[in-house]
Amino acid sequence: MGPYSLVMRVGGCLLLLGFSYLAKGSTPKAREDREWLITFSLVMLIFFALMHTIAFLPSALFGGISDMVSAAFNAGNYARTNFNEM
Repeated sequence: MGPYSLVMRVGGCLLLLGFSYLAKGSTPKAREDREWLITFSLVMLIFFALMHTIAFLPSALFGGISDMVSAAFNAGNYARTNFNEM
């Protein structure tokens, strides 16, 4: 997992995009399939990039999921103790 899987997924989508872009359809059904494959490849490229960004954002900002959760709990405790007016 990690950057290797992102590179493999993006590489596969780019390969599929290149294949579908270079394929020329002679029938209307083939042209429609070609358009669908191009759209699918682009959507999956965006999806994989977003999912990997969301997955690795906590470790990039906080050093890990546990650090992010502890920072959130500490911020909540600070807000409860300093801004509790009930």
